[in-house]
Amino acid sequence: MARKRSKLDLMITAIHEAGHAVAAYQLGYMPTLMTIRARGENRGCTHSPIVRIHPNEAATSQRRKTEHAIMIAYAGLIAECRFRASGISDGNQEPWTSWYGDIEKIDTCLDAIQELYSMSDENMEALVQDIMKRSKDLVAANFWKLLQVHEVLMERRRISREDIGGIIELMPDGPVTQAV
Repeated sequence: MARKRSKLDLMITAIHEAGHAVAAYQLGYMPTLMTIRARGENRGCTHSPIVRIHPNEAATSQRRKTEHAIMIAYAGLIAECRFRASGISDGNQEPWTSWYGDIEKIDTCLDAIQELYSMSDENMEALVQDIMKRSKDLVAANFWKLLQVHEVLMERRRISREDIGGIIELMPDGPVTQAV
């Protein structure tokens, strides 16, 4: 029997998954399902189309898609870190075991780029820093949308493709204020 998860654990998982979903959506990869229901080592999951690279595809297109996959993986981690930095914490600052899947995906993609372009370690480090900055900027620019997705995910525990798109599209880019 699965152990009962705390509300805080669910909140942190929801913000992490919302980071993946909003980044994927904004980069043109519509998420098909989000959940904060734990499965094995994963506390939640965001399903989106796999970034497919075809052998006959131009190298620039392959690199762009690979960088998008890295940005989507980073976005969950960045959203969670931003959430924790706002003072919401369970006292455990160790990365969740589900982080390792994201980090493994990032490493695999970076290895593919390094192999495709025969990049030096110095150039790879510069690329990693650039992708990380773009990922942080993407999360920051869409943080209100991310929070709305998080809120709905907390309510429902699972969100389908149609609802994900609707939530993101309907949410303005900034906080909603009421005229006095």
